[in-house]
Amino acid sequence: MMSINIGPFAIPLEPLLLFSSGLVGILVASFLARKNEGSVTDPLLMMLLFGLVIGRIVFVIKFADHYESFWQMLDFRDRGVDWFSGMIAMVLFLLWQIKRLPQQRIALFGGAYPFCCSFQ
Repeated sequence: MMSINIGPFAIPLEPLLLFSSGLVGILVASFLARKNEGSVTDPLLMMLLFGLVIGRIVFVIKFADHYESFWQMLDFRDRGVDWFSGMIAMVLFLLWQIKRLPQQRIALFGGAYPFCCSFQ
């Protein structure tokens, strides 16, 4: 796995990419939503969390025989996430948010694009 070394710390590239794309997505959404009254930061962060949780659940189901206990399944330090199912979950959550907040449609699309591109 590739990582960036900053002094004594080694930061893995995948979480760093996800964090930076999330930051870019929130900035873009805030810029696009400034005309409207509402904020799109919460729906975008919930979309990311929903995608990560669903991706983890699918990964654990796929490799359930490798886990000895329930607590090992909850331990996300093995970086096990099924990115494809996470991406599908994020898109479905985005579509639900667009239906719920039609006035924020452009801001949600603009903010979700960097999130979705960061998934592999």
